[in-house]
Amino acid sequence: MLDKGVRVEQQALAANSLEFVANEYLPEKIENETFLN
Repeated sequence: MLDKGVRVEQQALAANSLEFVANEYLPEKIENETFLN
């Protein structure tokens, strides 16, 4: 199930620009430590 959660998140991000992912999404995930292990 965790595997599907990661896949769904990746697909949702694919609809956004790479710039958003690199400049906003990933830094926020890292800073808040809200990533899946």
